[in-house]
Amino acid sequence: MVLPRTGSFAIHSGYASIGSEFGSRDETIPVVGTLVVVRLDYSEPEALWQALEDRDRFDSADYVELRYEDETDDVLNFVVTKEVGSVGSRFSGRSARTKIENLLAMYPSYPIHVDFDGISVISSSFADEFLGKLFVRIGALRFMTAIQLRGVSPTVRSVLDRAILQRVQQEAKNN
Repeated sequence: MVLPRTGSFAIHSGYASIGSEFGSRDETIPVVGTLVVVRLDYSEPEALWQALEDRDRFDSADYVELRYEDETDDVLNFVVTKEVGSVGSRFSGRSARTKIENLLAMYPSYPIHVDFDGISVISSSFADEFLGKLFVRIGALRFMTAIQLRGVSPTVRSVLDRAILQRVQQEAKNN
């Protein structure tokens, strides 16, 4: 196998992959966890050091910045239809919650607009795993200031309200 002269990288996680040789793509078979593959051409040892020392020479873009940051305001946009494969399972809800928790950790002062536009119904297990558990984990005040729901139909709002209420009641009963 001949390695490319400049090197390459790929990241595989869940149902998605992104790489220098193929861009981003959806996958049919999920990767549990995250797999990072990096190939470096080390036939010229000085090339790596030169690249590391001359970082200003390259334009860089942060994936999170490009995908989530609003172009004009200091907010993050989380479009549910782009982030999860379905809104019918606990697994999808967990995936969405994990992304939101990571965004909150990376951008603690930015509110997150969670956009449900185009979604007319969700399962109660998705709602519980996504926003019910998030509400309990980060607390009511943080949730109300950090999470702003957009494009929520009355049906979806009802399911979300019930899931959050039931999760809070369950946590109170267990503690």
